[in-house]
Amino acid sequence: MRATTKDKLFSYLQRSITEQGLSALNIDKICRELKMSKKTIYSEYNNKEELLNDYIFSQLRHIEIGIEEIMNSDKKAADKLISYLMQVMTVIMPNLIPILKDIELLYPAVWKDIEHFRASVMKTIIELFKELEENNYLNPGINAEQMGYILFSIIQSTIRPQFFRQSKYAPNDLLIAFIRIIFEGGFHPKLYKELEELITKMKENEEFL
Repeated sequence: MRATTKDKLFSYLQRSITEQGLSALNIDKICRELKMSKKTIYSEYNNKEELLNDYIFSQLRHIEIGIEEIMNSDKKAADKLISYLMQVMTVIMPNLIPILKDIELLYPAVWKDIEHFRASVMKTIIELFKELEENNYLNPGINAEQMGYILFSIIQSTIRPQFFRQSKYAPNDLLIAFIRIIFEGGFHPKLYKELEELITKMKENEEFL
């Protein structure tokens, strides 16, 4: 099937934005690198902002469909969690995280859509952790909503393109290690015992820190 103008533009944007960010994006550069006329681009979009908005919306919708499929599946809660994490790490992070700062600064109208999407993702992961709690997958005393919020924040600030590029390890190995450390822990049991004692002290004394 022959690629449409929109397909070519979206493919270029995905590659260019990830490598160079949004600040370097302009119509002249797009035309030059794609060997495409301005007339062709303007037959689809009135300006760069409209093109970017359509691209971002398509990315968000693609991600939302993937998440909906996971949440509405008959998988066990634990399987849903793994599928969800893979969706977040391999789709959301590489495609959206690198451009969030530029969007917030340069395209406030598009940023509103991003904010709405982030709130939706947060709500979904909290629902997933509540399902895990109902199926006794969480340790006693762990708040499902707090755990969902913290995990999402960790992923959002950690799993970025440079996280993979700057490592000597394969991306899949890093993802497996990340999941194991988050959910199994990376310390010896004797340290967990000491941490439990510390947590008890913190609960008993609000001014501990």
